Amino acid sequence: MASYNYGIGTSGGFGTSNSSGTGVPITYRYGRVVDVVLDSKHPRYAEFGGSVALGGVLYRTLGYRSEEDKDVNTKFAYRGNSKFKETPLLGEIVELYNGPSDQLDFFTVSAQKTYYRSPISVWNETKNNSLPDSVQNPSDDIDLGFSFQENNTIRSLQAFPGDVSVEGRIGQSIRFSGCIHPLNTFTDNTNNGSPFTIIRNGQREIGEGDTPIVEDVNRDDTSIYLMSDHSVPLEQANYKRLSYDDLPDEAHVYKGKQLIINSGRIFLNAKEESILLSGTESVGLNARTINLDGEDYLALDADKIYLGEKARRTNRKEPVVLGLQYEAWLKDLIAILKSMARDFSTVLTPPQAAAVLSKQGTSMTSKLPSLQAAIENTLSKKVYSE
Repeated sequence: MASYNYGIGTSGGFGTSNSSGTGVPITYRYGRVVDVVLDSKHPRYAEFGGSVALGGVLYRTLGYRSEEDKDVNTKFAYRGNSKFKETPLLGEIVELYNGPSDQLDFFTVSAQKTYYRSPISVWNETKNNSLPDSVQNPSDDIDLGFSFQENNTIRSLQAFPGDVSVEGRIGQSIRFSGCIHPLNTFTDNTNNGSPFTIIRNGQREIGEGDTPIVEDVNRDDTSIYLMSDHSVPLEQANYKRLSYDDLPDEAHVYKGKQLIINSGRIFLNAKEESILLSGTESVGLNARTINLDGEDYLALDADKIYLGEKARRTNRKEPVVLGLQYEAWLKDLIAILKSMARDFSTVLTPPQAAAVLSKQGTSMTSKLPSLQAAIENTLSKKVYSE
């Protein structure tokens, strides 16, 4: 049976009490986590209060010998913060303190129970701060519990001056930053103190080590960059912008207020209403294919609509033909041709032909000018094609 590392036990003042002078005395001590109540299926869920016990830990106070049975010589501590939750792994050290109980009332003013704070950063690691028994064989795998698989390639974030950051155990992070640092490629003398926020999910592939790293917008799995006066070295997936006269700045060039989302796939889904995109200058879409599917209809509107790059760039614009106007024009033309064909089909002798030609000539002379003028009405005033 192993024993705990006594170097962090009751010596050094751990396990002593500090009284606030009034009300409930506050006692600080430390314990090694041996189990966590994650859900209602835990065998002692009801014993510790049901849903109140969620996130709570079974622990052994440092300085006491360990037992293989996690229910022997263990005590229970409730989660001390229900807003920011960091669930300990087995073997991690938590700070324990006494606080008011949910049974506290006028008649039981001293009612209290044990709470715990976030795990102590024994190794100053984001992925795992478990401190095994001092006599444990270093070659043995440490059981962190709950099938947790430690990834030894996960690195902590390199901090910049004044940073506030939140880091997960498996490569997630949120950084609030904005001050100059040699490794901060976003900030220089022109924007020192301008805020930026980086949300990252999935650290880029990197070898084992303990050197802190910075985010990489191109190699991390999924990133959201919220910038106020910064450029981001994003490698665009596609650079085709032939629909523009004045090309917008490429992603790595633009500096200013911007939001950048980069991932393997981005799916926006409005489950109740709409997705609306609005830009003061333009909304640019470029990809190998762009597919638009509407169930009821597909509508496009602008003062000018150009179909194809040359439709916009050429000096001689090619308007598309208006279907109904063109149909009416063709019907008028066909009516004239039918009249000619009918009269010509009745011609028997040359004198009759002369009379028919004279009649048709007079009729066409009166009709063709209006038919010619109507050609302009068959052409679109806003849609142009190559």
